[in-house]
Amino acid sequence: MALFVNHPNHIEHILCSVIDGVSARRAVAGRAPASLRASVCRLIGAGKAVSEMAVGLLDEVGCIPVSGVLVGPPGTVDRLRSYSDLLALRVFDADHPLPTERNVAASIAVEAFARAGGEERLVVLLSGGASAHLALPYAGLSLDDIRHVVERLLKAGAPIQDLNTVRSQLEVLKGGGLARLAFPSRIDALVLSDVVGDDPAIIASGPLTHNPLTASDALRVLDNYGVTAAAGRVVEFLRLRARRDEDASGGSGARKAGDQRCFDNVRTTIVGSNVLALDAAAKAAESLGFDVSHREAGVQGDAALAGRRLAQLAISAGATGVREPVCILLGGETTVTVRGTGVGGRNQELALAAAVALRDAHRQASGDAQARLARIAIASFATDGTDGPTDAAGAYASTGTCAAALSSGQAADRALANNDSHAFFESTRSLLRTGPTGTNVNDVSLAIVYPA
Repeated sequence: MALFVNHPNHIEHILCSVIDGVSARRAVAGRAPASLRASVCRLIGAGKAVSEMAVGLLDEVGCIPVSGVLVGPPGTVDRLRSYSDLLALRVFDADHPLPTERNVAASIAVEAFARAGGEERLVVLLSGGASAHLALPYAGLSLDDIRHVVERLLKAGAPIQDLNTVRSQLEVLKGGGLARLAFPSRIDALVLSDVVGDDPAIIASGPLTHNPLTASDALRVLDNYGVTAAAGRVVEFLRLRARRDEDASGGSGARKAGDQRCFDNVRTTIVGSNVLALDAAAKAAESLGFDVSHREAGVQGDAALAGRRLAQLAISAGATGVREPVCILLGGETTVTVRGTGVGGRNQELALAAAVALRDAHRQASGDAQARLARIAIASFATDGTDGPTDAAGAYASTGTCAAALSSGQAADRALANNDSHAFFESTRSLLRTGPTGTNVNDVSLAIVYPA
């Protein structure tokens, strides 16, 4: 039977099983269309998982690129050096979440490569992070303009859907831009989804998909998050584009369908998503003897609220005592509205809020109820291994974590108010560190409830 004292090992086992279960390499190998096997193509790729996706395509699927451009996180150049030495592949390192000049240089290379394709077959690999990696502002906008508005939206807690609504209107390769540039090439897109709902129009800001959104939609997003006043040049650009859209629609405000022919040439396959991560987590938990009593995908919204809800699910599950250990699983991607000056990420903030909720429930309970609450542990982690601007994937906690941190000078309520979850969990040595995982399918949060 699983014992509470082993909860760090149990959490680590589930985490490692999830990362292994959503391997980008195996995802591509297992779900790529059969027509790609041993086929000859041109290759474009971008995102945090691009190197592993490319290895899966080349080694497992056996696709043969005659040329290509790949853009990924720092280390991608080194990871793919043996392939680029043998094949005509240009590989670029780029930055995330805020694009830099090297992202622009890589995107210029992608733009030129896409234009030069003619009717040749093109394979495109996309994963989370590609929106930042493929940063090429329209004429009239600068990289600083893009960085500024993205940073403001991130700090305001904007979810990826809203963030990409804005980016799709500001950059050349987004909102169907890559498909238009590559026309008339036939395109096979293999996509590792980091977006709840797996909508190709949102993933990587939809470079290969007709964009149903408009500049007016982007302006509404900026207004909703209080960013309009601080985004002067971006707002001017969007207002001009909105007027042009209105004129082109004859004043009706109807959205243009665009040149549908270029999108008819695109076949998109979702090779992996957060559902795979939950599958792997459930399998790992069951192998440890846990009964997965609750499993939920598509979790979004404020990280602290999600953490408190996760704690309440665990408290409810253990309210009358459990005979067998129980596991609760949530998958998705939350956001943090930054109000403090601390350092952390959405998963660490979720775990901290859950720890506070467990502490408060324990204080209010007595006797057997306290004993049951003392046998709950929670964890939350990002499958790409990076939670916010930190070196951690996430964190874990139990009912006693707040007290342990307080003995090291870290007050949980103060840390939560200051968005300083990283320092809090550093003090209790309960950060989850994996390093870059080479995959990216959102986050997994879990609570485990042990029997007395």
